[in-house]
Amino acid sequence: MKPLHWISYQLYYRYFFLRDGGVARAIESLVGGHSVPSRESWEAQYREGYWSRLNLGGEHGHYAVILSYAIQLRPDASVLDVGCGEGILWRLLKQFGYGRYTGIDISETAIRKCKSFAEEKTSFVACDAEDYVPDTTFDLIIFNESLYYFRDPMNALKRYARYLAPKGIFVISLFDFIRTRAIRRRVKEVFSLLDETVVSNSHGTWHCLALAPCCQGPEVFTTGIGQLTQSSVSAED
Repeated sequence: MKPLHWISYQLYYRYFFLRDGGVARAIESLVGGHSVPSRESWEAQYREGYWSRLNLGGEHGHYAVILSYAIQLRPDASVLDVGCGEGILWRLLKQFGYGRYTGIDISETAIRKCKSFAEEKTSFVACDAEDYVPDTTFDLIIFNESLYYFRDPMNALKRYARYLAPKGIFVISLFDFIRTRAIRRRVKEVFSLLDETVVSNSHGTWHCLALAPCCQGPEVFTTGIGQLTQSSVSAED
């Protein structure tokens, strides 16, 4: 990457990404913006087993935090898992129970592997999450390493917020890199941060956030262990 382009890239994600206005659009055109993987690309990766790596130990830390948020903040919740893949999070969540679960993913290959799990309160849908319109509301909407693949992550969150039940929350996991740092800054400006946990191991760093619409302050989200606070976890494989 040429020095000028590198500087523009850094400035774009630090100050202009997810912002409105002519300057933001001009900088985005200069750096090239973000390339969203196609449906065909996702299908090929799942057919070839590329995402089986999510079963490896390096991923366990942020999955544990997501489960902790779900169990403590919204036990027995109705759950929408956006970008559920082959159902790894579902297999963990089912051990603790839930009221209702819907997993969606763009890959029909991934969803076919989940179909045998479907029953009265569990469903899986192959669809593009950019356009998916739920037919009900949810206590908990999870974006586990999926939000940064959206063309416009903030507009996606705002749209899905319409489908949060009263006192419903988002739980988001973001692997740390320049794009997700910008997303993380912006979501904390727009939504009410209930808790943030940082998980690090030899594979990298993840930020896990529990968020509510700003009309719902943190004071209404107490748990049996008291009010949640920002925390950090270091994990060894």
